[in-house]
Amino acid sequence: MDDTTQPIALPPTPDRPGGPPPAPSTSRLLRMVLVGAGGLVLLVIGLAWDAVLHARDPGLAATEGVFAVSNPGHLLAGIGIALVAVGLGGALATLVLEARGVRPRSTAARRQRRRRP
Repeated sequence: MDDTTQPIALPPTPDRPGGPPPAPSTSRLLRMVLVGAGGLVLLVIGLAWDAVLHARDPGLAATEGVFAVSNPGHLLAGIGIALVAVGLGGALATLVLEARGVRPRSTAARRQRRRRP
C-alpha cells in the first residue's frame, strides 16, 4: 500500500516580519465600523443629556419641537444617528464590494489613471 498523505503544517508566512498587512477592505471596514460605533456613543450621550434636561424641567416637552437644535441632546442624537447610518452603510457597501470582487482604487491610483492619455 502506497502512503501519499501530506504532513500537516502551518501555511507559509510572508517574508515580512509581523505577518501580512491587513487587506485594504479590512481597514476600510474597520473605519466604517468605528464611525458607526462613534455615532452610537454620540446617540446615547445625546439621549442621556435630553433625559436629564427633561427630568429637570417637565414642561420642556410642551415647549420644544422634536427637531429643536437649541437642545444639545437633540443635536448630539441627530449627529449620532447620521454617523450610525453612514458607518453601517459604508460597512455594508464595503462587504458587498468585497463579495463581488471589486477593489476600490485609492485616490492616488485614480489621479494616475486620469493623467494617462
